[in-house]
Amino acid sequence: VPSGGVGGAGDGYLLVSNTNPAQLATRNNSAAYTGDLIADGVTGFSFWLRDLGGEETLRLHLAVGNPGNFWTTDMEFSPTADAWTRYEVDLTDPGAWVQQQGVGTFEEALRATDRIQFRNNPLAGDPLPLDGVADFAIDRITVIPAPGALAAWCVVGTLTLRRRRVS
Repeated sequence: VPSGGVGGAGDGYLLVSNTNPAQLATRNNSAAYTGDLIADGVTGFSFWLRDLGGEETLRLHLAVGNPGNFWTTDMEFSPTADAWTRYEVDLTDPGAWVQQQGVGTFEEALRATDRIQFRNNPLAGDPLPLDGVADFAIDRITVIPAPGALAAWCVVGTLTLRRRRVS
């Protein structure tokens, strides 16, 4: 949707909607959210959610991994109707995640992630998203630490180290 995101008029967001009872979920498999998340220094995600006033209470979860090793956070997100709410998910605590499908460890899933998914589930470990008629919005999915933050720190550290060697 081209307007009405966290930034207001002119700020777009992703609309996830079902008008007939069906699984309510969406996934993203773009390069920013896939690959070896551990090697890339990713420690979490932050994002904004908004319930667009559907008839059902949303029970959203974030999932990461791949079809052979897929994990869902046990944290439930129930955004309020008609207001943006910011959430943050920690990828460094395997105890906060439930394996949803496949085999392998949480670390192995993070090392071979091919998608992140937002899904409406009553319980974190349910194999399929909950059927329902609902609408929710997602905005500003951010990788933590933000891309470039680690690289910027490393560059500054390298420059400082070189200066010390020269002195």
